[in-house]
Amino acid sequence: AQGALVAAGEFIFRKRIYSFKAAWISAYQHFWSLLGVLVVKAITALVVSFGISWAQYMVEAFPHAWWPKIIFVVMFAGLAIIDIGITFVALYATCYVVLEKMNMRKALSSAINLFGKHWLASLEIGVIFLVFNTIFLLASKIIFAALWAPLLYFAVLVKLSTGLFGPAVIINLAVLYFAAWIVMAVYTTWFFMSVVLLFDHMHGEGPVSKVLRFFSSFGRS
Repeated sequence: AQGALVAAGEFIFRKRIYSFKAAWISAYQHFWSLLGVLVVKAITALVVSFGISWAQYMVEAFPHAWWPKIIFVVMFAGLAIIDIGITFVALYATCYVVLEKMNMRKALSSAINLFGKHWLASLEIGVIFLVFNTIFLLASKIIFAALWAPLLYFAVLVKLSTGLFGPAVIINLAVLYFAAWIVMAVYTTWFFMSVVLLFDHMHGEGPVSKVLRFFSSFGRS
């Protein structure tokens, strides 16, 4: 599904073609490479999670010592940065597989190089993604709150008229699930479309980072 969204970005932004079927076919052709990228990401993320868990265990095992706390802070900060790098390397590798038709090994290598070249821009876009992720989560809560009252009223009416409560619960859960699916589908589509645009922009001329552009403007002036 991620590959299909990236492929859709290629068709829309590069070829000006809107084809749902073509996007899925393109992603299917790179299925094993995409799966390999996700497996590498999952294994690396598991190692990071294990490292943080170990640091937390040391703090709990030695509650009165100061050095486990120092280790925890240093490891948490370092592993958090590594986790950010893992996330963006996996996203860029997905783009290399789908957009540039690379195999998994070459895609990962190219993605690491791209992240190393544009790590500051990646952190900047990561903050933007975090903000929008929070906005969509708040939107989901607002939608659920707006739906909760009429759905509860509907369940009460079904209970009073038929004496059955189970069907109303099933219908209510289906409506809430569909609403959540719509919100997350919109966010996920926007996210991967943004990644495709960012990926193409990183292959252009000049710095991608807004911070670097800001400081470079002083040099030109």
